Amino acid sequence: MLLAGGTHRGARILAPELVAAMTADHLTPEQRDTAGPILGGRGWGFGLSIIDPPGGAGTGPKGYGWNGGFGTAWVNDPAEDLVAILCTQVLAAPGSSGVESDFWSALVLWRPSRLWLWLGMAGNALIIAVYVASRTVGLPIGPDVSNPEPVGGLDVVSVILEVALIAGCAALLWRPSLADRPVRRRGSFGTIAGLVAVPAVVIAATTAVMTPGWAGPEGPAGMAPGSPAASGSSSMPGMGTIAGHPEMKMYGSTAPPTAAQVIAAGQLIKETDSSLARYQKVQAAFAAGYTYVLRTNGEEHLLYDGGNPAYAGLHPQYPSSLVYATNVPHHAPILLGAMYIESDRTNGPQVGGSLTRWHSHLVVCQGGKPTIAGFGVQLRGACNPSTWTDRYTAQMLHVWVVPYPGGAFSDDLSQAATNAAVRAVLSHK
Repeated sequence: MLLAGGTHRGARILAPELVAAMTADHLTPEQRDTAGPILGGRGWGFGLSIIDPPGGAGTGPKGYGWNGGFGTAWVNDPAEDLVAILCTQVLAAPGSSGVESDFWSALVLWRPSRLWLWLGMAGNALIIAVYVASRTVGLPIGPDVSNPEPVGGLDVVSVILEVALIAGCAALLWRPSLADRPVRRRGSFGTIAGLVAVPAVVIAATTAVMTPGWAGPEGPAGMAPGSPAASGSSSMPGMGTIAGHPEMKMYGSTAPPTAAQVIAAGQLIKETDSSLARYQKVQAAFAAGYTYVLRTNGEEHLLYDGGNPAYAGLHPQYPSSLVYATNVPHHAPILLGAMYIESDRTNGPQVGGSLTRWHSHLVVCQGGKPTIAGFGVQLRGACNPSTWTDRYTAQMLHVWVVPYPGGAFSDDLSQAATNAAVRAVLSHK
């Protein structure tokens, strides 16, 4: 009642002026110094001692209260919204008991620090800002600069938890005594309901995160064996036609490869694998100039964007593009292979005969942007649909250095193929 300024449960008991007078020190410093062991250097209000921290500043509460002769103490600390009561059976003057001093010290250490509460609010707000930025405009730093990620169920759950933490810190800043409230005893029904509530919330959150339709890229989304995407039942993109033009064109001989071509194909895989060892971490790829990013079906194609012409064509030491699997929950991007891109209209060399057939993709104009047909991947620049003429990209050849559906030179860029390759990599770790 005193801590609330003279009110109790909404009813006025004492006038606020009376409470202020009761809890103010009416002694001079000289009177406090000569008051003896009864006050122990404390001040005096109206029926209350006015308390400074026992044992020195910072070791106990400031406020008002009273100490009994046999080790009992009561303190109201308005600054901390705190009521503290200590009951012992030790005959001692106020502030002289080691138990009392330890009690105040432990109380100060236990109560939440305002500085840490403010830091907790700021830290969690920063995390939310990172979530929002990475899902809307992309982050200004890191391996995926300025490229927003899709929103998933895990993001929603994480933001809810961060907001809850911020709200909890704000509540303790506003009313520190919330941390001192006793636990209410519940009846049998309340106890059972409390035990059921926690696992129910966990199951609901897990369901939201792991349901492919809700989870977005963080969820399973076809990663589980037996799902439609994982089983390969989804059709391979880029195999349709637009206005009579195939979305993907294949080049080169389809005749069975000779023994020499099989050996050459194996050598190409080996050399590519050796060359890609330096790019296992996507940061190394960005540092080497692979900064033109194209995304499709859980993969990121990092194209070399520098001025060295050696990166065009079939040069294992200078792969034109690196392909990473990116939507791997709780895992860094996984390097799957390389893509060699010829310059202009040059035909790619079939070093492995029909094993190494090159391909190109149809580029159409959609929404004012040149777009890879069948994949929806937008390229640089702009286009005018009224004057645009569909065209094909330069020829390209994939070389996968991990177990990949269709083999090391497969043209399958479906989500199912990416997922299968990721599972193969993770199963060998």
